Amino acid sequence: MRKHLMLAVLITLINPPSGVASLQSAKDVAGNQSSSATSNLTSAEAQADFDLMRKALEEAHTGLYRFTTTAKLHPGVAEQPPGKYLFMGKVFVLIDGGTFSTAADFCAVTHHLKRATFIGEETGGGYYGNNSGMQTVVTLPNSKTQIRVPMYEYWNAVPGYDGKRRGTRPDHLVETKAANLLRGVDEQLELAMKLADQTQSQEKK
Repeated sequence: MRKHLMLAVLITLINPPSGVASLQSAKDVAGNQSSSATSNLTSAEAQADFDLMRKALEEAHTGLYRFTTTAKLHPGVAEQPPGKYLFMGKVFVLIDGGTFSTAADFCAVTHHLKRATFIGEETGGGYYGNNSGMQTVVTLPNSKTQIRVPMYEYWNAVPGYDGKRRGTRPDHLVETKAANLLRGVDEQLELAMKLADQTQSQEKK
């Protein structure tokens, strides 16, 4: 759990949630250097904040946040019955680094059950699970940067995947390119439509 929490903190520092400034980008987020909490922050103070957070997490008692939930407390962990009307056609899922949390869990389970073809880039969320749910907010003393640390640890029942500490990897790798975004071109969607058309043509034969 401590390693997972440390990873969550490091990710938040590198890529903070909306409205939360990182040590390096706080000036830009504030839009006014004179009023930014980090405008006069020295590298030593920034490092002190980071070391403080790291020490607190490393020394945290492993049982402090650990408990086992039940279906009564969290319906999402209960066995999910199938829908009344099942879709039996081909499924194509578009993924990239912005696919995380419940979306990443959905991808992992769907991939494990071999129910879809994945197109795009590796998911940002882990295949085997994630830290999310209720969060605690920590304010670092020097920079006043606020860091949100997820307190729940989720594990997906998807054994046998060879990508430990990785996300769901696509069957068809299609990287997102800035040039295509500027031109309004969606290569991932275009490939999905092409594969869907091919599938439909084969089924008609």
